Amino acid sequence: MDMAAARRRSVVLIALISISLPALAMLQSRWLGDLMHLERLRARDSIEKASRQFADDFDLHLARLYERFCDPVLAQVDFANGAVTVQRLLAASSPVAVAGPVWLIDRDASGFHAREITRTSVSEEQPQLPAWLGQDPDQLRQTLLDRVESLVVPHHVPGRERWIVVGVNARLLVDTLLPGALEHGLESRHAVRYDVMIDRDAWPPRVVQASSPGLTARDFADWVSEVPLFALHGRDMAPAAASRLAAGASGHRWRLFVRPRPDDVGAALGGARTRNLLMSFGALALLGASVTLLVVSVYQTQRASREQLEVVARISHELRTPLATIRCAGENLADGVVGSAEDSAYYGQMILKEARRLTRTVQDILLCCRLQARPDTVLHFESLDLEPIVHAAVADSRMVVGDGAPGVDITIEPGLPAVSGDRDALAMVIKNLVMNALKYGGGSPVRVSARSRRTAGGREVVLVVRDSGPGIPVDELARIFQPFFRGRSARNRQIDGSGIGLSLVRQAVESHGGRVQVSSAEHRGTTFTLHIPALRPSVLPALDTARTT
Repeated sequence: MDMAAARRRSVVLIALISISLPALAMLQSRWLGDLMHLERLRARDSIEKASRQFADDFDLHLARLYERFCDPVLAQVDFANGAVTVQRLLAASSPVAVAGPVWLIDRDASGFHAREITRTSVSEEQPQLPAWLGQDPDQLRQTLLDRVESLVVPHHVPGRERWIVVGVNARLLVDTLLPGALEHGLESRHAVRYDVMIDRDAWPPRVVQASSPGLTARDFADWVSEVPLFALHGRDMAPAAASRLAAGASGHRWRLFVRPRPDDVGAALGGARTRNLLMSFGALALLGASVTLLVVSVYQTQRASREQLEVVARISHELRTPLATIRCAGENLADGVVGSAEDSAYYGQMILKEARRLTRTVQDILLCCRLQARPDTVLHFESLDLEPIVHAAVADSRMVVGDGAPGVDITIEPGLPAVSGDRDALAMVIKNLVMNALKYGGGSPVRVSARSRRTAGGREVVLVVRDSGPGIPVDELARIFQPFFRGRSARNRQIDGSGIGLSLVRQAVESHGGRVQVSSAEHRGTTFTLHIPALRPSVLPALDTARTT
């Protein structure tokens, strides 16, 4: 009843697990979707933070650039020398924020004078404003020219007005500075590329720079909507330079838009999702495997309990038969049923025979338990020559079986190596195998052979016991080493035995570091093969010394 209840509990547990694991997988998938949304928001915050930090750094860089071209020397030299001084300052400036050209513009009583200056050349003087300034000199009163992406630095020169107009390189801004700032925007092993656009923060709008044609502000709505850019703050420069700033210089002229490219976002977040899925489903798989192992363990425990009950039942049966015989004979003697000396002797022999059978069965059970639990307390190892042990075990087997036993052919290879083993245990193993071959072999001759064989770990002795009898059925072959198992043929033919002999054979051989193999076919006989490790020559003296001391 308890076994059936345990089985029902196991079925209920398996059913609950079968329902729970898919439900957990669905919840895990939904959780991963929410996690990916949070990852996207975190990536957006990271990119926006990096963009704003870049904008602040760029404005600070412009302040340093403006401060550099506020050098008082530029107000103390004439127009020609002023161009050389500007070129010197330009060469010492960062090439990233300055694209060139830089213009030196003077205005005196005769009008405007302008020169275009690069790091390597100075143009001829021209008596008018550059074409990109148009004919509106009031633009030079501003500090930032967002239409032409330039800074205007005024200088107070006696008898004239002077301006240094410094161009800003928006292309290098997008291609060089910004990617470095956004490098850790998305934490991914995949190389992430970004779409970037800078436009004027005024009407009419105008795209200053874009990484790809056709980008608009709407394309960035899901990421960084806009970051103000391109302003000069007096707090970032020396007071002398800050005093030259025109009103409104601190107002940003541009807007910066940044987003990861859609394909790269999918790859980056998809990689993160895949990793999370693998980890999550790996945890679920581990949970499922653990529960499966638990169920299997419970099943094996139940199976072991059933086998223990079967063993107990078999032991009880083996003990009950001789006890019943002894009890019956004892009752007959006690009741005076036996009247003659011959009958008394018969009943006495019966009691003695069954008592010996009972003693042998109990001894075999105890030996089986001890070999399984602590073989070192039962076996006493020494260097042994198997040939005399084989002959003695065969002789004992023929004596036990009695007259009419078939012949036993013994073949021992000359020079058989010694083995380390327990003499009585190995004799018991050989005796059991030979007795089984004589009893169950159907009267066929029994052949016993021993030879040595080289293995990867050294040498071993191969002992073979073969008969040509009816063989063992295939469905019973896997169970013959179970304690107290007896095949159908033995039960039907009522052959004497307890069914524990082969179990003792296997445990004794394995305790010697060897193994047992069996092959059988119906009506073609059975062969048992023992593989016992041979002693190495260097070990023999030590064993002999230990045996004599």
